Amino acid sequence: MHNKVYAIVDVDICDPEGYGGYLHRISPALKSAGATYLVHGGPHKVLEGDWTPHRLFMMEFGSMSAAREFYAGPEYCDRKDFRLACGSSNVVLVHGLEDVAASIRIDTKDEIDSAKGYVIFDVKIHDMQRYRDFMQCIKPIIESAGGGYLVRGGEHEVVEGDWYPDRLVVFEFPSVKNAEEFYFSDTYQGGAKKIRDECSSGKVVVVEGITGA
Repeated sequence: MHNKVYAIVDVDICDPEGYGGYLHRISPALKSAGATYLVHGGPHKVLEGDWTPHRLFMMEFGSMSAAREFYAGPEYCDRKDFRLACGSSNVVLVHGLEDVAASIRIDTKDEIDSAKGYVIFDVKIHDMQRYRDFMQCIKPIIESAGGGYLVRGGEHEVVEGDWYPDRLVVFEFPSVKNAEEFYFSDTYQGGAKKIRDECSSGKVVVVEGITGA
């Protein structure tokens, strides 16, 4: 079974009207590649570090080969010049965890009608053994806030731009409120984060997904 792959895209838009036209043109190509938007330029907040993205998009592909074929394919390439006229982008593809996305999504009306919250970590690890202690203690904290991992340090590749993350971790929560409650909780700030700060440095952003993702 293939792991899902996520395209994390940071766009600096200089022509909003033109970029809207590009998004309309590229949607059929994404659909034919089996891609699904999780984040579509929703509001975001920097929680930690010096990464200050402009406008974030995140798409889920069925596999790395599907993502690569989309970015190298004629439907995207034919529209790329149009996009470049409207703004510049950083694009990174990263492997997700097998079956995790399905396991943390609940098919209820409230879930379908609400926008999820995503926490994106770019982590630089100095002490892997101690970082493993952090990973052990953070999992129940995430789950208690209704969240789960989409990405946990999977292999990634830069498709475009000058953003070169060290190690990517992405959490999905039922809402931005849940994501922020996790991050600012006493359990995380007073316990797990202290361990993380001992062994790593991080850039952390929370972003709102699209309704029904």
